[in-house]
Amino acid sequence: MKYNQSGFSLIEIATVMVIIGLIAGGSVMLSNNLIQSSHAKEVIAMVTDMSIAIKNFKDRYHYFPGDLPGANADIAAVTASGVCDYSNTDSPTNSLGNGEIGTDAITNKNTEVDCVTDHLYSSGLIRTDSTTTRTRFGTIRVIVKSDSNFAAIAMDGNPKHIIELTNVPLDIAQEIDRTLDNDDVTSGRLRGSEATAVDPIPFYAVPL
Repeated sequence: MKYNQSGFSLIEIATVMVIIGLIAGGSVMLSNNLIQSSHAKEVIAMVTDMSIAIKNFKDRYHYFPGDLPGANADIAAVTASGVCDYSNTDSPTNSLGNGEIGTDAITNKNTEVDCVTDHLYSSGLIRTDSTTTRTRFGTIRVIVKSDSNFAAIAMDGNPKHIIELTNVPLDIAQEIDRTLDNDDVTSGRLRGSEATAVDPIPFYAVPL
């Protein structure tokens, strides 16, 4: 008696494996794209929140956070830190209240740049009291452009202040740039610190 044996040929099995591989690869790529988009949106949200908080601070106190000369009198909660409670007599007096968030050393206090988040938090405008605000990749600081890593780098609109991010992965920076600017991290209103698209970008600037 003869029995007919049925099964898959090697070609059929190989074809199925290729199809499975393509599906798996496509799923991984889609997942990576979703993660990239999510991380970019997260950074955009942080930058947007920081910009809004600074605008609200300036509307309330008429100075930038970190540059408020009478912070010890105007912001009750700021005195708890002991390093950002500027008075009108702290030196150099020409740095405080000059309309710039700079890096000048204030006697026995933190610099203006280091006190931005302290002033915002003490005013109830942001939820973190950390001296250094961070993304999942690096730090964020608000600074006058002339004191930043972009002092000699041209930016469209020539902003006075920037929000400077560090160590931003190239694909995330490109996604941010695609959303907010010209899809080119080496030029425009938003830009990286390098003349070429390096990965990660050491410094990435968003105009305030």
